[in-house]
Amino acid sequence: MEVVSSLLGSIDKAHKRIAELEEELSKYKQEFEQLKINYFIVMDEHSDLKWNLGFPKGHYADEWFIARLDTGAKVVLRALPEEYAYDFTTADETYYKSWRIKKWMQFPDSEFLPPPAAAKEGE
Repeated sequence: MEVVSSLLGSIDKAHKRIAELEEELSKYKQEFEQLKINYFIVMDEHSDLKWNLGFPKGHYADEWFIARLDTGAKVVLRALPEEYAYDFTTADETYYKSWRIKKWMQFPDSEFLPPPAAAKEGE
């Protein structure tokens, strides 16, 4: 009986330790997400790429473009036909609404001239 009690006590301690480690991991995940966002902000400030604010309109949305989402993530998108509920899609068919896009840029090999209201470097 003493062995069973000892084992139960060990299991209880292990469960408590697992809970502590899960909480610690959660904090590290949050810190990591913030560091990723900060990294992309710094990279944008030191990049010579031309970002445009908002989302592309008209023929600019018809070809693939790079988008910065509200989460800080970068994705490659293109417009969907108007009858779709969402506005843009990725190559793997992940769908996004236009309000999620904070900035966008053309690929260097774009067929179109840059839009007239292109953001200045670092904006």
